Amino acid sequence: MVRYYGWYSNRAKGQRRKEGMLRPGDKPPEKEDGVDFTILDVSDYDPPRVPSKTWGELIKKVWEIDPLT
Repeated sequence: MVRYYGWYSNRAKGQRRKEGMLRPGDKPPEKEDGVDFTILDVSDYDPPRVPSKTWGELIKKVWEIDPLT
């Protein structure tokens, strides 16, 4: 059984269809009942990178001993 999550989940697809959101490259549907919507392009968004812990911090967390002392 294949499970989909995120963008491909049934819930997300239904919400996008309800809100009128599209993937980049899709054609917008015809206006229904005079409803106007805006397509947001988030393809250039670059979230800030969270640095990973160093090996010393990880050993200190597990063994409760500072390996650098």
